[in-house]
Amino acid sequence: MYNFSPMKKPDYLRRIMEINRISLSEVDSTNNYAAKLLLEGKVPHGTVISALHQYQGRGQRSNTWESTPGQNLTASWVLHLDHSNFEKIVALNKAISLAIRNSIAHYLPKSIVKIKWPNDIFVNEKKVSGTLIETQMHADKTATLICGIGVNVHQTKFQSAKATSLFQENPNLDIALDDLMENIHQNIALYFNEWNSGNSTKIEQEYLSQLLGMNERRSFEHQGNVIEGVIIGVDEWGRLKLEAKDGILLFQAGDIVWQ
Repeated sequence: MYNFSPMKKPDYLRRIMEINRISLSEVDSTNNYAAKLLLEGKVPHGTVISALHQYQGRGQRSNTWESTPGQNLTASWVLHLDHSNFEKIVALNKAISLAIRNSIAHYLPKSIVKIKWPNDIFVNEKKVSGTLIETQMHADKTATLICGIGVNVHQTKFQSAKATSLFQENPNLDIALDDLMENIHQNIALYFNEWNSGNSTKIEQEYLSQLLGMNERRSFEHQGNVIEGVIIGVDEWGRLKLEAKDGILLFQAGDIVWQ
């Protein structure tokens, strides 16, 4: 019923994660499409579902993802895990953030590309990429991640002043969406392999080294109040660690809004 078409890849990548791709012209959400496929049957590990137009793209906390059709990358990756250990899944989330960050840094000066907790990618303090990771736990104690990734590539006009694109940051950039997708897939495969080998400490260290605002004083809104503190890390449960005047504060994603 579905045509999983192979994408070109180097030999070493075949040993890490097979690539299967479903290309759509239009869909409500690539994450929704992936979830429906999983309900209907087995979806190979590493399957990529891409769409030129995603008309109900979703972000974190029920936000919508603004994207002009055909100008940006909108795709979802399906990753199967042999366990459902939440702490290890948090580490994998960090690994995926690094994979996307490094793919974008391939096209821009590396020093300006940062991970905004928990997994957005910012360039010059503006959002260029967002990720929505949805986890399905299974009765046999395995799990499946659906990783919806949006990257602003060619778009130049946004409703938000805090958004940007690869082209806005580098007008001389000539990049095809498929090339960017291949780059991201390779990095996801490499970081998945790193994570699967048990190198969570290495991933954690690299994640913190690329974290926006790390060891800097930042302001946040929390329950109608403004909180100031120094970002000192992210714990094993994915909570942001903030050193404030009242001590160390921990926040889940969605608890606070950056000022």
